[in-house]
This record gives sequence, C-alpha cells and structure tokens, in this order.
Amino acid sequence: MAQTKRIAVTVPRGLLEEVDSFGARNGLNRSEVVRRAIRLLVAEGARSQMMQLMAAGYAQMGEINLATARECAAADEEAYSVYQRWLENG
Repeated sequence: MAQTKRIAVTVPRGLLEEVDSFGARNGLNRSEVVRRAIRLLVAEGARSQMMQLMAAGYAQMGEINLATARECAAADEEAYSVYQRWLENG
C-alpha cells in the first residue's frame, strides 16, 4: 500500500452525514469516501485543464488552417487564370 498521511479536515455536519451515509450505502469507510472524492476532484481539475488547452489549440489551428486555405485559394485562382489564358490562346 502507498504511504499515507493523516490529515484533519473541518466540514459542515450535514456534509459529514452525507459522506457517512454514502459510505454506508456503498460499503466504504469515511476515509475511503474522502480519498475517492479527492481523487475525483483532482482528476476533474486535470481533465478541465486539458480541455482548455485543447480548445486553445483547436482555435489556434483554425487560424492557421484559414490562413493556409486563403493562400491556396489565391494560388488556385492564379492557376485557373493561367489555364483560361492557355485555352483562349490555344
């Protein structure tokens, strides 16, 4: 088992009753309920941070993709103009 450290946490009485009730319904002691809650909170924070980073990355890539599409559109227009002139002078 991983090394553990005992901590003291102050919570409202109603919340502690909910923790104990949840533990009783699920066969968990108070410490296990709190450990699981902490793990979920930390994991959710990491997931939220990752989602924010991904959103920023997608936004940045959108700007890059738009710039690339505009460059390609200009090149396509030029190529089409050359092709049209070639057909006309044929």
